[in-house]
Amino acid sequence: FLSGEGILIVNATPLGTYPRISECPPIPYHLLTPRHYLFDLVYNPEETEFMKRGKAAGSLTCNGYAMLLNQAKENRKIWGF
Repeated sequence: FLSGEGILIVNATPLGTYPRISECPPIPYHLLTPRHYLFDLVYNPEETEFMKRGKAAGSLTCNGYAMLLNQAKENRKIWGF
């Protein structure tokens, strides 16, 4: 839950990753509302089928690109490259 007002759904699977971009997690998309926030750890493609279906329902969506960048920054600190 986000601030007690929203519902967070995370796709932590490879479903939707290039080249199988038409795949998405088997959830009841017809029940999504603007109260839902969909976070997809996939960053390629930029917008996955999971995210498209969420947006169609009015849900907020975010892909995994920012997480990828932050992981790279932390790896650089740890490993020095």
